[in-house]
Amino acid sequence: MDLDVREGTVLGVLGPNGAGKTTLVRCLSTLVIPDAGTAFVAGYDVVRQPRQLRRTIGLTGQYASVDEKLSGRENLYMIGRLLDLSRKDARTRADELLERFSLTDAAKKAAMHYSGGMRRRLDLAASMIGHPAVLYLDEPTTGLDPRTRNEVWDEVQRMVSEGVTVLLTTQYMEEAEQLASELTVIDKGKVIASGKVDELKARVGGRTLKVRPVSVSDLPGMARSLSEAGLDGVAGSQIASEEGVLLVPILSDEQLTAVVGLLAARGYAIADLGTYLPSLDEVFLSITGQKPSAPRLRSRPADRGGRGMSTVTTSKPGGGAAAPVAAATAVAVRTEDGRIGLRANLRHIGALVRRNTLQIKQDPESMFDVLFMPIVFTLLFVYVFGGAIAGKGNQGDYVNYLVPGLMAMMGMNIAMAVGTGVNDDFKKGVMDRFRSMPIARSSVLIAKIVVELGRMMIAIGILLIMGFILGMSIKTSVLDLLLAIGLSAVFGASLMWIFILLGLTLNSAQAVQGMAMVVLMPLQFGSSIFAKPATMPGWLQSFTDYNPLSNLADAARGLMIGGPVGHPATVTLIWSVAITAVTMPLAVRKFRQKT
Repeated sequence: MDLDVREGTVLGVLGPNGAGKTTLVRCLSTLVIPDAGTAFVAGYDVVRQPRQLRRTIGLTGQYASVDEKLSGRENLYMIGRLLDLSRKDARTRADELLERFSLTDAAKKAAMHYSGGMRRRLDLAASMIGHPAVLYLDEPTTGLDPRTRNEVWDEVQRMVSEGVTVLLTTQYMEEAEQLASELTVIDKGKVIASGKVDELKARVGGRTLKVRPVSVSDLPGMARSLSEAGLDGVAGSQIASEEGVLLVPILSDEQLTAVVGLLAARGYAIADLGTYLPSLDEVFLSITGQKPSAPRLRSRPADRGGRGMSTVTTSKPGGGAAAPVAAATAVAVRTEDGRIGLRANLRHIGALVRRNTLQIKQDPESMFDVLFMPIVFTLLFVYVFGGAIAGKGNQGDYVNYLVPGLMAMMGMNIAMAVGTGVNDDFKKGVMDRFRSMPIARSSVLIAKIVVELGRMMIAIGILLIMGFILGMSIKTSVLDLLLAIGLSAVFGASLMWIFILLGLTLNSAQAVQGMAMVVLMPLQFGSSIFAKPATMPGWLQSFTDYNPLSNLADAARGLMIGGPVGHPATVTLIWSVAITAVTMPLAVRKFRQKT
């Protein structure tokens, strides 16, 4: 397909379901890498300069991609910080947009409590934080009531009046006619028509005169009179019986005058008449009924000769490619190729860590596993299974054996939350916004790991408290205890990359949890966490010896109550490095390519 969008206008992209509208938007917003062809947006090559491009665009997808657990103000503040606004400027810009989109009264309310229209307005506000040069609206009013739809239309028109270039995909003909300066109709991945609304209407059928006589019985005589008069082109006149009108195709203003004069001269009393162009719905149905190879109003050859070619540019009204535009308030220092500096990277990670932490504040139930899992497991195994495992009356010694092992298990169980969180963010569209922004894509994943490591430290802290209450004693130094906790954190962080990869690969958070259980259960109960390997069958002892959880548990015991440390700690670190080295690049690559 070939598109050429003038700066400061709205290009409406129409097409049936599956025509390729959303795929086009995802290619132009760098969410999907096109197979071939060339696309320039605001002067930047979509494939070769994605980092620079992301500084100039805003994206509103088919579903409001806002963080439901954050308030409206926190959503906008977070986006501002990711766009490198200072804390003060981010707060100021957030308040400006909340007022502009009539969301000030709900600014402190979590977005999960917003109506559909409020979420969509918040989504549009988030897209406008960085003053984008180009805004993509992918079916922005789907599912909204007429009043809210009109409010969204008003905001889009105001954005365009401020110089924003908009690419709008829509299923609503009224929306396209209301907002778009020009239209492009696509079908099966190809442009089949393009032009201004009136041009497309004229292409389908031109003007039609609708004549309503005072007496419906006059309709046959009126049609006969026009036919006998021999006026050029009116032989196609039709009687619309249900409406009680005569439909006359009109080729020119002169013909219109001649038809009206003839009917008046024949003495027909006319109650009403008027001309109209085909509705946009009629145009759409007519055009999409053609084959994709039908002639186009405007085209130009695409380059590179590959399949799925796409040549897309934005241009100034006077011609020529639009100059690169960046948010005037951006303060991050980036290199010419758009790479992000270390300070900006750390700032982005910090903003995302804050986001994930605020999610916990808004949803305290998400901490139940962290708060109660250490207590439940400790009590369960000490008092229910402890006698059978360690021998009756030896529960005190068993606590010293169990708690270091449970530290290893805490990290594995909490690591699962990273994968389900990533999967959930993709399902709700939040990740698409992050991936279309000028931030390092790995920063989103790193921030999740940092927060989950914090949750892991809380769980280990509660576990140790329970251990002390039940009689556990640390027989080494505080430094050794901290080393045991650190070793558990390192291994837990490596496991998080596995679950991130699962979260990016599987279709639902429930599937991630199910797969995690399949992996976790054999590792946990086929290890030395709960019982000494010597008490197990011979075939299970071999598995236990090579199980990384056994080595981690043994290393933690050596550091906390004495015993061998060097070999199990070394094996644990080797496992951690190997898991990270394999799964982290795969996860980051999958994250970049996720469609």
